[in-house]
Amino acid sequence: MQDPTLGPTHGPVLRPARRDDAADLARLADLAGEGLPRHLWSRLVEPGQSVWDVGAARAARDSGAFSWTNAQIAELEGRVAGAMIVYPIAGTPGSVDDLPPLFRPLQELENLVPGTTYINILATYPDFRGRGVATALVAGVAKGAGPAGLSLIVADGNLGARAFYARLGFVEMARRALVREDWATDSRAWILLTRPAGPLANPGAMGYMRATSQARCGLSGETSPAVHRLGQGKPCSEITPLRRKPERKRHGASRIFHASAS
Repeated sequence: MQDPTLGPTHGPVLRPARRDDAADLARLADLAGEGLPRHLWSRLVEPGQSVWDVGAARAARDSGAFSWTNAQIAELEGRVAGAMIVYPIAGTPGSVDDLPPLFRPLQELENLVPGTTYINILATYPDFRGRGVATALVAGVAKGAGPAGLSLIVADGNLGARAFYARLGFVEMARRALVREDWATDSRAWILLTRPAGPLANPGAMGYMRATSQARCGLSGETSPAVHRLGQGKPCSEITPLRRKPERKRHGASRIFHASAS
């Protein structure tokens, strides 16, 4: 079904996922997770299986967080262009002590936003980036989110995703040190972002450039209540802060996976 807020029918078409989308969900989850899902699935491969078989089998389950039942699909030109996995976070905090070290900081952050609508995975295939796929998916869930709002977790090194979410009104609420174990990543922390429910505002090109500059220079979030003047192409030291009142933290709607804002 075409979202009427997206204009002409050449825009993304959104629909609930089906079980036969499982292979696409696995590929998109790995894009969003910067290879972490594939790394974890490789531990579960049995003789005769590929890592993608494992990922698709998990996405094809009827239960669990990473399930087609929690997914929304965006199509362009009759093909799967992107996907989102989203679900509400339980009101009761999840146990941390019995989790592997890699997942403990993620669960700690999730425990800070009970009742929020949680965006677990958001990704667009490279061929469809820059065509509004991710924005359409977020817009769809933002309109229907409960009063506690939206939440998600992103790696600090994923500057593109951080700029994208800043443009859509997400703000940093907390962060935790990232535990790498044997996963190859340059990121050092997980960042919890939140946003109130409601339609997306369109900040336009100026808002996008400002958000990109903030994310590139590590200037957004709790540690900096400043909005920074446009600084595209400038060293971070030359970006001048413009003071404003800090955003209020909003508590109120598993894990890591965000790729390719568009």
